[in-house]
Amino acid sequence: MKSNLAEYRLVDLWRDLVSREDTLVTENGEPLRIIYPGRLNDDRGADFRDAVIIRGNVIQQGEIELHVNSGDWEAHGHHRNPAYNNVILHVVLEENGSLTMHRANGELLPTLSLRGYLEKRLQAAPSALPCAEIAVGNPEKVTHLLDEAGEARFRQKVAEFQSELMQTAAGQVLYWGILGALGYSKNKTPCQKLADIVPLRVLASLTQNLSEKESLLRQQALLLGAAGLLPSLRSVNSNNDKYIVTLEKLWLEHSFTETLASGNWNLFKVRPNNSPLRRLAALSHLVWRYRHNGLSGSLLDLIGDTRVENVRELTDAFLVNSSGYWAAHYDFGLACSRFSPALIGADRAGEIIINILLPFIYARENSSGKSLDMFCHYPVLPANSIEKHLQKQLGLGKGMINSACRQQGLIHIYKTFCIQGKCMECALV
Repeated sequence: MKSNLAEYRLVDLWRDLVSREDTLVTENGEPLRIIYPGRLNDDRGADFRDAVIIRGNVIQQGEIELHVNSGDWEAHGHHRNPAYNNVILHVVLEENGSLTMHRANGELLPTLSLRGYLEKRLQAAPSALPCAEIAVGNPEKVTHLLDEAGEARFRQKVAEFQSELMQTAAGQVLYWGILGALGYSKNKTPCQKLADIVPLRVLASLTQNLSEKESLLRQQALLLGAAGLLPSLRSVNSNNDKYIVTLEKLWLEHSFTETLASGNWNLFKVRPNNSPLRRLAALSHLVWRYRHNGLSGSLLDLIGDTRVENVRELTDAFLVNSSGYWAAHYDFGLACSRFSPALIGADRAGEIIINILLPFIYARENSSGKSLDMFCHYPVLPANSIEKHLQKQLGLGKGMINSACRQQGLIHIYKTFCIQGKCMECALV
């Protein structure tokens, strides 16, 4: 039987079922428990990300895909799409074909049919995640725990930087971190790979005895070429633009044996301002700006006192205004719908400061309290999808998340407890 129910309604039915049923059974007769239902996906791939389930006696982490009709798995081509290989559960409402599904890698996909549970959903006693709406009863406890969790995430990043600094020059470590932050979650990995292929010392050498214009062109040619993003490396029509012709010519002067393939980059559903090509162009401006004292030396000097007023100076250190070709384009041959004023704006600068610069300085300065104090008092930044999800899960009012530290606390709790299936170990329970 085929149903015409809208898929967004199926999401509501699924959430309701998860909140009421402790033990489910797959179509293959395996007992199933949903430890953490995950969060709605706002990108390509399955409907829910970061779910944790126990199937049989095995705990699994991954994605959950919902379909109104069971045949939609194949009708939508998911059985041929490697992006769905991380799906750990297929949830359906109606059976209109086989309930035996396979991923693109050939593995059998467990399926759960909702039909048998809907009849008793109104009779079931509600039970939600143990932390749901916890802030309603004790907001002071929750905000205190978020502050502690934020600092724990900060120290976790410090430990990672300390480990890197034991084997790599400080400038390269900071450069690797900044480049990863410029890639966001979608392009963090290829950005960090690029940092290894084109180390900071190579880019810095292109600032010596050159004008600003020449230095930026040579850096951008090297970065975009090694990234595999130049038009000639992607069969993209360049329309003989003077800027692009110059980049291609300068790239041919390099003899890099290792480059990334363009397929490493996620260019789908990336907002124009977040385009990795624009971010790589921005990086060249930072390297030029701090050419005299080096990237790490220049940025270390910025942490003078610990007053919140210093945030403006820190933000300015990473702002890069757009000019030339990248003021009007987000990819080669693809113009922005409107003029974009910055290659790195205040929001992205704040993310770099919180996630990279301050923990790096703490690690580099052997536990200087200045950077930690700045972190703890840093103003709130625009919330990402994880923060929004957990705010709703915990029932937090907007005023409760009034610092970047508490935002980091939300992320720390989500990644350390929620998606690890460790609800009962979380201090919020």
